[in-house]
Parts: sequence; structure tokens; C-alpha cells
Amino acid sequence: MIYLADKKILFLKAKKVAGTSFEIALSRYSTNPEADIITPIMVADELIRVRQSGRLPVNWASNKYVEE
Repeated sequence: MIYLADKKILFLKAKKVAGTSFEIALSRYSTNPEADIITPIMVADELIRVRQSGRLPVNWASNKYVEE
């Protein structure tokens, strides 16, 4: 899953429809690491993502508490 907050794009990856390739490509457009969400993919695919200048997983498993 990728959520790009600034661009208001939510991508949910489906199986067997080139979802991983699209997720790798889409991660290159992440510009807001505080608000964007990028979930991890398989290690071999993460290496491809790095080689293609994509952003690594961010904000996918955090426990943030908001003080009111």
C-alpha cells in the first residue's frame, strides 16, 4: 500500500496484476515522509526500489500518540 498525502493518492496493491512494479514506480513520488505511507515489499523488490530511486518503507507500523 502507498498513500501519498500531498498528491492525495492511495494505491492498494492487488496480486498478479503488476502491483509490485507499480508500487515501486509510485514510491519515487513520495515527497512528504511525515504523512506518506509506504509499506514494505519483498527484499528482492526493495533492492529494485532502491536502484530506481524509490523511497523505502515509511510510516507503516508506528505507534504515534497525539497529545490534545
